[in-house]
Amino acid sequence: MSSRNKNKEVSVSQSFSTIELLISISMIAILTGMFLLNYRLQGESRDLVDANHIILQKIRETQNFAISSSKLPSGCGTNVPQSYGIHFTENDDFFDIFADKDGENDYDLTGVDCACDGGTPTNECIKRTFLPQTIKISDIKIDAGLPSESLPGSGWVSFLLRDLSVKINGEDKTNIEIETCIKSDCPANIKTIIINNKGMVEILD
Repeated sequence: MSSRNKNKEVSVSQSFSTIELLISISMIAILTGMFLLNYRLQGESRDLVDANHIILQKIRETQNFAISSSKLPSGCGTNVPQSYGIHFTENDDFFDIFADKDGENDYDLTGVDCACDGGTPTNECIKRTFLPQTIKISDIKIDAGLPSESLPGSGWVSFLLRDLSVKINGEDKTNIEIETCIKSDCPANIKTIIINNKGMVEILD
């Protein structure tokens, strides 16, 4: 056999066939897709954890408003409200801190935007907080785990200034449970935060 033919055989044996090349490219594409999907899910899981810590922080902020008997923000009115509260609605990606200006133990909002002005008693929103874009409030339970459990669709907790007592949806309920979830993986991927009638807050695993 000539040296020319030997070189040709070596060249053929060391090169990739078209099928092998396509298989290799496909495997790289699959592995890259799996990596990107896992990376996205990890990012959304971090968003879910962050969302619950944001809610916890804002609950503490609302409690501090009540403990310190804070006056209403500028332009919202001159009186000290009966209570400060925090309000949640299912399928929203935000929640509101409000001041109960009319003393009805509930949350009044005229329109859809967070607005509080001195001339309109039914505008009680003083601060709106948005969750990470991938997260929403998925469920709200009152008296979770009890025979009286209900699913009202929206819920709020009020911290009364006069005696620092806690009202849930304007009543003497035991607790309120707020579930948040990843929008693209709801309700499979959720976290829960619970507030009881003593004002204690816990993030459940």
